[in-house]
Amino acid sequence: MTSDPDNPYANTAISDPHNPYAAPAEVGDVALPSGVELATRSARLVGAIIDGIVMIPLFTLAFFLAFNPGATGLISDVDNGIAAELVSSLIGLVGGLLWYLMVNGYLLATRGQTVGKLAAGTRIVDVETNELVPLWPLFFKRVFAVEVIVAIPAIGGLFGLVDVLMIFRENRRCLHDNFAGTHVIKVSR
Repeated sequence: MTSDPDNPYANTAISDPHNPYAAPAEVGDVALPSGVELATRSARLVGAIIDGIVMIPLFTLAFFLAFNPGATGLISDVDNGIAAELVSSLIGLVGGLLWYLMVNGYLLATRGQTVGKLAAGTRIVDVETNELVPLWPLFFKRVFAVEVIVAIPAIGGLFGLVDVLMIFRENRRCLHDNFAGTHVIKVSR
């Protein structure tokens, strides 16, 4: 809006505190209490890389199943169509989620950290209270929902890209943080 002395409505949105259509004075998350600091993007990247390395055994299995769908015994070697791809994808998804829980479940439940976050000195906490989030809501909102969407052909890859690129916002929250109502903070190792 411009300031126009001839326009009685100019700047009323900013100056009138009772205007329900006025833009908010500040945009952002709940203020962090003293002593709490958001994790840096580089610390989150290091944590994600370490978590990716931890998942290598599962990636190897998924790669094997993708090129040898009959290995599961659920479908014949002759059937290499969509059914084979779906079975392989489902095994990869379920196997990946189970492996993730086996490796990170205890740390997430007790410390709000994965192996990578532990190494990087970061922790997942509730965005409003900065307290740990219980394991199952954290897992289903932050991990399961995202992995199911990423597994959808054609749009999954784009969603995964948008998810991680959201970290470049001022509040440093990825899309999965928004889903779960979380953010990642620095902690002493």
